[in-house]
Amino acid sequence: MSSSFYQSASNWFGLREKALNSRIGGLQAALIVASVTICCYFAVNELAAIRGVSVFDPTRLFVWGDRTLDRWIPYMPWTVMIYKWYGVYFWLPVLFYPKTAAGVRELFGLYTGMMKLAFICYALFLLFPVEMALRVDANPEGSSPFFHEMNRVIHSFDRPFNTWPSMHVALPGLATMVIGGWLKGRFGKVLLYGSWIAMSISTLTTKQHFLWDVITGGLLAVLYWRWLLRRRLIEVEG
Repeated sequence: MSSSFYQSASNWFGLREKALNSRIGGLQAALIVASVTICCYFAVNELAAIRGVSVFDPTRLFVWGDRTLDRWIPYMPWTVMIYKWYGVYFWLPVLFYPKTAAGVRELFGLYTGMMKLAFICYALFLLFPVEMALRVDANPEGSSPFFHEMNRVIHSFDRPFNTWPSMHVALPGLATMVIGGWLKGRFGKVLLYGSWIAMSISTLTTKQHFLWDVITGGLLAVLYWRWLLRRRLIEVEG
């Protein structure tokens, strides 16, 4: 491919310039990122399920007394409503990025980073698949049939082999750290980080992820932000 193609691609085919004048450019970029990551996720999800291999048991990494912490964490079906916030993090940055050259660089640096983190997760899903075996603990007894049915539907199309690191933690985590830099008030930052933490916990209480998945997903987001994205932005703006 020609160098002009790569230059155009790095400029997101004109969306960066468009986002400087209108948030519609940012919305279009968010749509691209959401579409690519979600479509690729389900493709990888199917491949991992076809392979049907689980390379290790993450529940053995965290043991409390004679019980693993993952099994100690209760199934709370209503937290599926928090779990479903995931999609919001693709669009949330568009509401808050400053419409300045630096703000647009940060926005598109974030979206590039979200896709890179997603593909790191896909590679690990395929190389080191782990089956989410705790879904059997999702007992509907005593829970709301409505919320339990929502969990059941998610489990029906989301095969159980894409577990670590948790994309549900990594991608929103990176978005949270970037958006947090744009917010001025303390209350907004507390609400933002609190939402990310709550959603991370919901991956455990809906029996979608192991504790190991949440920790590795969070570490992946923090390391990418600290050692790649933030340093790169400082160098460009400096």
